[in-house]
Amino acid sequence: MKVRSVDSEKQRVQFYFDTAALAQVDAMRACSGLATRAEAVRYALRLFKWYLDETGAGSEILVKRKNGELKGILLPLMNKNTVA
Repeated sequence: MKVRSVDSEKQRVQFYFDTAALAQVDAMRACSGLATRAEAVRYALRLFKWYLDETGAGSEILVKRKNGELKGILLPLMNKNTVA
């Protein structure tokens, strides 16, 4: 990862993605209607922060299925004890 200062409030960051991860970013961008990969990554970061804030405060995230069933979700490979 490369970091370069653009101004006092922003920094340019360059990440290296493998082909599969970049394809996921492109798919998220396309299906969400976002204009750029950067927007897709920023949106994903905001969503991840929201998830951590909510679950860290003791909340449970639920998905309501078409049949009305509620199912709690946890992100794969997440251990709440390892994330501050």
